[in-house]
Amino acid sequence: MRIAHLTDYYLPRLGGVEMHVHDLATRQQEAGHDVTVITSSARPAGLRRRDGAMQEDGDGLRVLRPTERMAFPTTLNPGGIVAGRRLARYGKYDVVHVHAGPFTPLAVAGATLAARIPTVVTVHSLISYMEPAFRVLDAATGWSALPAVWTAVSDTAA
Repeated sequence: MRIAHLTDYYLPRLGGVEMHVHDLATRQQEAGHDVTVITSSARPAGLRRRDGAMQEDGDGLRVLRPTERMAFPTTLNPGGIVAGRRLARYGKYDVVHVHAGPFTPLAVAGATLAARIPTVVTVHSLISYMEPAFRVLDAATGWSALPAVWTAVSDTAA
């Protein structure tokens, strides 16, 4: 199965989301799946260019970083959000696993892929305080009606 993990935050930055995505992707790859991580996180040393994006080979995982060649290479770069979503949409993946939190614009944009690709959205943070903002986003985009499967990393986050 071809799986894309779409995440705003990934290694070398260290945190719960970064480690969760890395460990899950590694286990899926070890189980025989073709796994790609698409992230707007900055690159670590030792990346090489391939397929118009950045690909990391250090631990065997394919990591595409669409913001790498942009003047503003961060998770808040609108160009990176569009490019990351495009990589997930046209990468011929069987499933896209979106990793969302309170400030994850790439993940929010990626959730809209559910209209075309089977999509799982995992919430990694306590975001109930942002409910008013999510209602406004939903009114503008209709993303809550998309056929995505929603999960969370804990009962509390759910």
